[in-house]
Amino acid sequence: MKEQIIELLKQGRKLEAVATAHRLGVGTLEQAKRYVDAVESETMNSNCPNDNDQVTRSWTVRYDGDKPVSITLRDHRGERLVVVGSAEWHSILAQDGLLRAAIQGKKGANADSWNNHEDEKSNTRGFWTRKYKDGTLKEIVLALLLIVSVFGTLFFLFRSGAYGYWGLVQQLGYAAFCFFTAFVLFRVALKEKDKFYWRILRALVGIGASVYACYISVNLVRDVFIDDVKVYQGKIGLSTSTSRKRTNYYIYWERENGSTKEEHNITRALYYDLQPYQYAQVVYWPNTGVIKSVQPQFACP
Repeated sequence: MKEQIIELLKQGRKLEAVATAHRLGVGTLEQAKRYVDAVESETMNSNCPNDNDQVTRSWTVRYDGDKPVSITLRDHRGERLVVVGSAEWHSILAQDGLLRAAIQGKKGANADSWNNHEDEKSNTRGFWTRKYKDGTLKEIVLALLLIVSVFGTLFFLFRSGAYGYWGLVQQLGYAAFCFFTAFVLFRVALKEKDKFYWRILRALVGIGASVYACYISVNLVRDVFIDDVKVYQGKIGLSTSTSRKRTNYYIYWERENGSTKEEHNITRALYYDLQPYQYAQVVYWPNTGVIKSVQPQFACP
């Protein structure tokens, strides 16, 4: 390893020598710099004239805090002090600033001038991290998704069988809530340092939520953009079901084959409005099952 360091120093590539020493296990970057300085000093003080002749350029900068006070330059002409404020002074400080920034693990102002290509890459923001007035695009999308999810959750908790276009909005809220839940579960499963079986369980639940959200979304798209509404006209029935102190209200009718009945959610108000009637005209979306409108009738036409 020492031979490699000496060869790099002879070529005037001190920064690369420090990086090589660090990579080969000398220690931290600061320890590697001390090692390279020691090898450099040993090489310069060697009695071999050819080695000294081949050392193109090296230096030692003394700092008082962050302020440079002196620079000792060693090259083919020997060892000498650099004049403060000269062009050579500023050139060495620029290169030494890059080395200090690498050791401290951060980029300084001088490092920017030596790494223009890297700076351009770091300053180029991705599509999702592009800054807007109220935050990044990713943050804005997540905030909107959260708002829609909360809206859908409120519908889910406090409304029973919304119908009409509000019923479609309710379905959209369900889908958004499921997508958001799946996103959180996948994020936790991938980043949390937990037992592998808990992470697998979260991932499986997230997959289930994603599948259900996709199912609702596909039905919504088909009802809104592809399929027409269906109309049933004839005898109807009303029913209720209660679970956990929450009552759901339904309207149903017999299918054409008479073997099963078709059942749809309605609101509590519509349930009581239809109590006096046995017949009605029902308009509904076939895929989501949301009732669009109900026109009660006293007798079958």
